[in-house]
Amino acid sequence: MFITFEGIDGSGKTTQSKLLANHFKQIRGENNVVLTREPGGTNFAEKVRGVLLTNNIDSISELLLLISMRREHMKKLILPALAEGKIVICDRFIDSTIAYQGYGFGVDLKLIEDLHRLAGVRYPDITFILDIDVKVGLSRAKDKNKYEEMDVNFYNKVGKGFKEIAIKEPAISADSFTKFAKSAPEKPGVPLATVFTFTSGAIDIFFICVFNIFSRPFISGKEIVICRSKRPGLSSAGSKTSGRSLYITPLELKLEPSLNLPSMLWFFMTIFSTSLSSSLVKNSEKEEVLYRVKNIENTLKVLNQSQLNIEDKVEQMSLLEEIRHEIISHDAIKESLADALGNKKSANTQQLKLIERIHKSNSAVPINLVKSLSKAKVECQNLWKLSHSETSNLEKLKERFTDLIKLIREVASIKSQQLKCSKYDSLLADYDSDITEKNIREVFPKVGKFFSENVDKIIEKQKKDKVTNIQKVATQKQIELGSLCLQQMGIALNEIRTSYYYSIDYDESDFCYDLFSLLRHSGYAIYQKCLAQNSISSPITRHVMYETQGLFMERMIGTSREFIEFIQPHIKEKFAIKGKTNSSIENLYLVFNEINLSSSLKNTDEFSLLAHIMLRTKLEQDIINGTLEVKDLHDAWLEGMKHYKIPVKTENELDTYFQDEYWASGVMGYFPIKIIALIAAVQIFSFVKKNHYESLSAIIKGDFSLLISLFASDIAIDLGTANTLVYQKNQGIVLDEPSVVARVKEKGSYVPYAFGKKAKMMLGKTPGEIEAIRPLKDGVIADFKSAEEMLKYFIRSANTKFTVNKPNIIICVPSGSTPVERRAIQDAAESAGANEVFLIEEPMAAAIGAGLPVTEPEGSMIVDIGGGTTEVAIISLGGIVYSRSARVGGDIMDEAIKSYIRENHKLLIGETTAEKIKKSIGSASLPGENNKEGMIIKGRDLVSGMPKEMLLSEYQVAESLIEPVHQIISAIKTALESTPPELSSDIVDRGIILSGGGGLLRNLGKVISETTKLPVRVADDPLCCVALGSGKVLENMDYFSHVLFKQD
Repeated sequence: MFITFEGIDGSGKTTQSKLLANHFKQIRGENNVVLTREPGGTNFAEKVRGVLLTNNIDSISELLLLISMRREHMKKLILPALAEGKIVICDRFIDSTIAYQGYGFGVDLKLIEDLHRLAGVRYPDITFILDIDVKVGLSRAKDKNKYEEMDVNFYNKVGKGFKEIAIKEPAISADSFTKFAKSAPEKPGVPLATVFTFTSGAIDIFFICVFNIFSRPFISGKEIVICRSKRPGLSSAGSKTSGRSLYITPLELKLEPSLNLPSMLWFFMTIFSTSLSSSLVKNSEKEEVLYRVKNIENTLKVLNQSQLNIEDKVEQMSLLEEIRHEIISHDAIKESLADALGNKKSANTQQLKLIERIHKSNSAVPINLVKSLSKAKVECQNLWKLSHSETSNLEKLKERFTDLIKLIREVASIKSQQLKCSKYDSLLADYDSDITEKNIREVFPKVGKFFSENVDKIIEKQKKDKVTNIQKVATQKQIELGSLCLQQMGIALNEIRTSYYYSIDYDESDFCYDLFSLLRHSGYAIYQKCLAQNSISSPITRHVMYETQGLFMERMIGTSREFIEFIQPHIKEKFAIKGKTNSSIENLYLVFNEINLSSSLKNTDEFSLLAHIMLRTKLEQDIINGTLEVKDLHDAWLEGMKHYKIPVKTENELDTYFQDEYWASGVMGYFPIKIIALIAAVQIFSFVKKNHYESLSAIIKGDFSLLISLFASDIAIDLGTANTLVYQKNQGIVLDEPSVVARVKEKGSYVPYAFGKKAKMMLGKTPGEIEAIRPLKDGVIADFKSAEEMLKYFIRSANTKFTVNKPNIIICVPSGSTPVERRAIQDAAESAGANEVFLIEEPMAAAIGAGLPVTEPEGSMIVDIGGGTTEVAIISLGGIVYSRSARVGGDIMDEAIKSYIRENHKLLIGETTAEKIKKSIGSASLPGENNKEGMIIKGRDLVSGMPKEMLLSEYQVAESLIEPVHQIISAIKTALESTPPELSSDIVDRGIILSGGGGLLRNLGKVISETTKLPVRVADDPLCCVALGSGKVLENMDYFSHVLFKQD
């Protein structure tokens, strides 16, 4: 991530860049953040800085010095840091040159742009331009240099330049944040610019403005996300830089008392609303703006948690819901969705479909119904809170809840018509479109059967086991134990949302209540920290994954014997439990797993939880479908609990369906998620215990690397004519198999019989009903069905671990393949079970795998000689400047050896023998006459038809390979002749890199070097270069996203 701060002297950019850098260093570590400046950043540039700031030189000379310094800065510091995945924050960059030299001194703007393009300067990912009153800024400026001699008119020109730059950017802006936040005008005119205007007293609220205006605001006062504006940023190769999202937490801020939370949120939403339409139309990469629609939900959550009085809260929430509805229903959203979903390069189809579903269902709901529903939710929620302190409010709550249910039914009816699904499915779709009433009908009866068959048995067993209950433990002692447990597990309490930690209801009669609560929220923390960004593409979506992690840590890890063995000494020490029996591991295991059926959700054990979810889901369905009314809900609840044999202690509805806030706040359709999450948690735990038992203790001690890897099944595939290699994320190369399929004929058609090594052993040796084939020829698919089945097998073989994700797949294609051939490869991978498929050209992958500096403004030449094709490419600035694909490779060499022996010695040999000859005595150059090297080969005599053996010399093999080697050299020479002069000089210095199995042919590098007069070397691991390169892209998709594409 490359971030720049811009603005006139005294605007605060230096201070803010330091603050942000220090903050990231705390999060990512000192060595993962680079803070630099311009002019400066390198030894050469710092010297130039001294010249620029102290000497009066003409503006053109100054510009040339600046750009030469910037090129050096990029080459020596910025690009290497970005290549290592570091965050680079720069105080001033290109925009300062445009503003000062262009607008201030009048240098031609096109000249500045052309010179930057010629220098190959990379544009930043996000730029913050701080705009401040010129006089205020100059009074704040600390640096004294030649610019202090300039008058206010000069700085006004510079300030205008910065604003002009920002206005050209398709981004959302906040013009005079303080003014709008305080006055909250009805329809402020907000320009489209990344400019933040402050008075001298308001600069401290800069980060609140920046962090919130771009995307979602506070979540429990901690996590904040900003999404950068899209800058086109042309490189010297003319390619566009792609957008990124930056996930950070806020710095310590000073907020003026007058800027209260509601007015701030109102301001952010108004900015978003008024500029959305233009932003969508102008933004060439519209998906990022579309994601913000989903993030509006978080703004509402913040306001919902605020301590406003009920009248203000109803008004504010209603206003925000209205704005949200206006945005989601906007025609621009519909148009942008159509464009984005039609864009095959989109990496976020799942997210787009989610937003499409939200748009489709919500846009049909009339605005008056949206406002009425919002008001009813807030009022019900407020009455529910009041009812706990004064039960006289309960009747009012039931009346208002009846109105709320009518509104929810009306909304569900409208949404179901739009989505063409049942009313209850339309509510479920707000959380997870894959969970439907059909799924519930399939899963819940099995869960109910399990419950009824086992609950009595377990309770009876508990009686026989004679659980010895632990004495009551004071709340403070529970907190101490919970804190100690998490610290021992390596989970810092600050990773768990503070609001959760302090709001836990402690139960002195249940000494592990606090421990389980903290374990659950540590699971949520694992999700938020490690899994949240990946699970959007999972069949099990965010809400389910969030609950799964909490339940996994609480219900699975927390009740395991292994965890109890780990925690027992601390329990014994903290609680001073008397008696060996009470504190024994066996007794603690029974206590931790004791079943006490409860009608209270917060006190549920594993079995009670199942009953609660099944009952609440059934009641929700009946309420939404109109077969159950609110007046009968209390009795229906009691009857349901009786059915599950759960005793109920109840005085009124606050002990039944109003015992928690879910229904009172209008949340319906969420409970089925919990049962799917519990099933997933059980499956994950069972898998870990069965297949990775040694890792269980690591999880207990806070090492979640295995747990995280279970959800990261993404792979990169080098689908070669000869061999297929699979690279798995976080694992490396996990499969290397021949690209061969053996198939057997059944009922007139062929079905797969064997794959890979097993199938290759059958080449030329199969009986009549079985044939062994290569599904790929010349690097592209020749037999689609066989290729699809082979890919399925390799994906399953590589992914031996448990996973809830369909993998995202990066797959390599020859640079010379046609769109039809590329589409066939993409379709085969999708059919094989991929979630999303991305393509990468083989020479680019090979270059990255060989360690070439592909992102630098220098030329690199890669020659990748595979089984079916030879890929020759010139690469610079992350793009392929020139490529040539010749359909010659290792297989052609094998065929040339076979043909030579057949024609000259009347001996027929097989493919495997030819490959063995090539690897043993093959050479790209003819050996001397005195060379007697050779090998005994065996085959069938074409004259007699009998088996025969003969001595084959190295000279003869080299002679057979003359034509394939000539074709490879011809492709290389053609590429060199087409290379731009600027890059040719780089290749002279850097030379040619050989990769692929063909690159291992003896003396090939020597022959190429003699022909081209250039240095040639073989990559360190030529057979795996393409797989390793595509794997590196997989591990760093944000950085390398520009090299990936999809085929229409």
